[in-house]
Amino acid sequence: MVSCHLSLLAASPAVPWFFKNSTHYSIVPLGGKRSLKMNSILSILLAVTLSLFAFGQAWADEDANRFNRISFAETVSETVSNDQVTVQFIARAQDSDPETVAREVNQQMQHAKQLIDRAQGLRVQTGGYRIHPVYDKDQNIQTWRGQQTLSIETQNSPGLAKILTELQSLLSYNGMQFSVSRQQQKRVMERLLKQGIQAYRDKAKQIARAFGKEAFNITETHIDNPMPPTIYRQPRTLALSAMKAESAPVMEAGQTDLRLTISGVVTIRNDTF
Repeated sequence: MVSCHLSLLAASPAVPWFFKNSTHYSIVPLGGKRSLKMNSILSILLAVTLSLFAFGQAWADEDANRFNRISFAETVSETVSNDQVTVQFIARAQDSDPETVAREVNQQMQHAKQLIDRAQGLRVQTGGYRIHPVYDKDQNIQTWRGQQTLSIETQNSPGLAKILTELQSLLSYNGMQFSVSRQQQKRVMERLLKQGIQAYRDKAKQIARAFGKEAFNITETHIDNPMPPTIYRQPRTLALSAMKAESAPVMEAGQTDLRLTISGVVTIRNDTF
């Protein structure tokens, strides 16, 4: 609610002719000069804020037109030899008695473990232990089957081929894969990072010179995580035939390409400004 008071202007010689013989009412908010002063300050602050916003927007638009922003990327890579191999075997058993199945699987794994312990530099991991019934068409248990996997991982083990040949008399061969070890990957990626940054800066300079400029700024830089190394898998049919032979299996580790990509934005001044 607005509080106000009414003032009556009486006709007098000092009053203009158009107020003579008439009544004039004026409405003045209570609070007086203090309220008017506060309203004036708020109005000024609002006007200044709007002016600054408009000026800042205009400056940003002008600054965006003053410079060219060019996105670019540089990729470096290195081909390295796979120095890590993982071989997987499976212990299998089948019998009408589940306890016999479990005992046979455990014995196979224990004998394989004893054979592996004679070698050095081998990392062993077991898993996938399972014993399950096999049903006939009438849903009666016909037999029991069990299995467990054994994985061997090693780097530069000269006696690996001999061990694999001996293991195939105890377990079923399941597959082989080659990859780059974490140690080698770390060394290579550190080297690629230095090369990539230098190539990245050189490319930014080339872009600026292509626009006829010597001065430039790199305003954004992103270093992409390296892609996981490609794994070379030995074909299972060839590997199995090698395992069945009298001689040790032939193993070709292959190579992997490690890559590093650096992307960003180079900024150069526009000639029209």
